[in-house]
Amino acid sequence: MALKKVIINEKGIISEYHRISAILVNKDINTVEILIKSYTNEEYRDKEKSFFEKQIEIKERQNNLDEKNKLLSELVNKNVDHNNDKEIKLLTEEINIIAHEEIEETIYIETSLYETVEVLEYQADIEYILQNVYEYLKMTDRFIGAEDS
Repeated sequence: MALKKVIINEKGIISEYHRISAILVNKDINTVEILIKSYTNEEYRDKEKSFFEKQIEIKERQNNLDEKNKLLSELVNKNVDHNNDKEIKLLTEEINIIAHEEIEETIYIETSLYETVEVLEYQADIEYILQNVYEYLKMTDRFIGAEDS
């Protein structure tokens, strides 16, 4: 979810795709801070998403390798009678395949142009979920006329 609206900031930077990156509710001081990342267009947000998806893939692969290495270690330690030789060999081959799979290396480049903060007074009767906060933003001077994306 995001908002689409062409905005030129005070430095002359043109952005047209805006998404909430965080909502910080501080009941102690009765404020809600909405962090908004702005992008040239949706394509740049997609590049950012792609990077984070790749990071998840790499983490999952590493977890898979860790689990298989732990299992292999357990098998080797209890294989005094060589009953598990075939299973050890198969698991070792599987580990080698996973470890040598090509994963496209991705370097993170900040794709958002800038981040702004919208601060409002906390109200106990409002549920600060994304949909509601986006609806609130569309009523602010900055985002009047923005479309959902």
